Amino acid sequence: MKRTSFIILIFMSIPIFNTNINASDFQNKIMFIDCEGPNNSIDPFFPKYIRNVVIEEFVSSGHFIILDNDEIDELYKAMIGAKRGSVDTVLSTIMHMKSIDFLLRIELTDSPGNKMQFVFRVMDSDFSLLKEVKLASVDKTYFEKPLKEISNELIDFLNDLDEKEIFNSCTLTVTTEPVETKIRFVDSDIKYNHGVQLESGLYQIELSCPGFRTEREWIYLVSGLKKRINTNLIKIDNNEEVRTFQNIKFVYISPGSFEMGSVSGEYDELPVHKVEITTGFWMSICEITQDEWETVMGYNTSRFKHDRNLPVETVSWFDVQNFIEKLNQKGERKFRLPTEAEWEYASRAGRKTEFSFGEEEDSMINFGWYFDNGENKTHPVGLKKPNPWGLYDMHGNVWEWCQDFYDEKYYSNFTDKDPVSNKTGDERVSRGGSFMNIPDHCRSGTRGKNYPKFPFYFLGFRLVRSN
Repeated sequence: MKRTSFIILIFMSIPIFNTNINASDFQNKIMFIDCEGPNNSIDPFFPKYIRNVVIEEFVSSGHFIILDNDEIDELYKAMIGAKRGSVDTVLSTIMHMKSIDFLLRIELTDSPGNKMQFVFRVMDSDFSLLKEVKLASVDKTYFEKPLKEISNELIDFLNDLDEKEIFNSCTLTVTTEPVETKIRFVDSDIKYNHGVQLESGLYQIELSCPGFRTEREWIYLVSGLKKRINTNLIKIDNNEEVRTFQNIKFVYISPGSFEMGSVSGEYDELPVHKVEITTGFWMSICEITQDEWETVMGYNTSRFKHDRNLPVETVSWFDVQNFIEKLNQKGERKFRLPTEAEWEYASRAGRKTEFSFGEEEDSMINFGWYFDNGENKTHPVGLKKPNPWGLYDMHGNVWEWCQDFYDEKYYSNFTDKDPVSNKTGDERVSRGGSFMNIPDHCRSGTRGKNYPKFPFYFLGFRLVRSN
């Protein structure tokens, strides 16, 4: 079957025609028009119909700009020729590749009495039907006469979409494991159901199920698009131990091995190498707070002080050693800073991805405070989702001091078991990124460095307790 197709950009304010215009220059919806007939006998009408209706009528209306479609046509022919799937699969793939938001499928179907009926279907990039309209039947033998009427109906149809539910609303569908997970909107009266229709904006949802960790996620919905989310809740391990030492909560980190470093980071993260942590340890589930600091030290030099649960910052590496010494004087003498290897091991939490939650930087909004949502300040600990091992704020909020001296060539001369850089130097290691940093600087493998005698308002720490 022959096929004629165009890409059109809905563009309401500039009534000009420009085949060289770049769709990425505008923040409008891009629509792909696909036309099909019931049999080859109608195919000869398609090019003339599309040319007359879309170009002459749409462009003259001042509502649309026709974009060059040669590349799409060639891509479509190549994928069909290579048997890359059904027509719908190929079109959906192309839409994702070219960031096309909607498909307007115009279908001609046979009607009784030697007539044809035009059917307009608007679908999203996942081929979910958003709206369907059937126009009056037209006589096959006198095809030209109703063109003007059909074009006006089509323009009215698209204008209606632009003004109403298709382009100005969005839908949300959340798929969970386990399937019986309860989903609710936080601080909202909106009731969740699959495909719930919402206005564009930022929403927070809570997912809960007995026997699993309750999670909250921030979701940004874009006008006119359909959002699908797949979430697997983390099962609560009955053997997982969370204990409180000196009024600070710790989680037990079992011994194991991991790949330390990253091929996606800076030169000091190479080479990637296998490291074994031979002894388990306890790590504070959150960054040490100002309340915990002041209880031990009797003072608080942090820059941001509007909440006692904010992480302590503006503390030097040597200040932290004084805190640890006072804490150890209370009898346990087991507290210390994590080594750089222990920190990365705990941050990765058994994952090989750049973040403990995967590779997608957009998911940072659910796990940490960083440049996009940090508002240039620290935030109370534990508000975001923890990593799979129950540790909060391992990505962002404040950088965290580690025990090691910083050595840019450390990975080239590594020890494969319980490594720690005791080589003397001017700087100590910091990890995790802060509210000031982009996601790339908050990865599990990102290595920071700071002079140990200087305090910084973006730098805090968390503790380790030897087992």
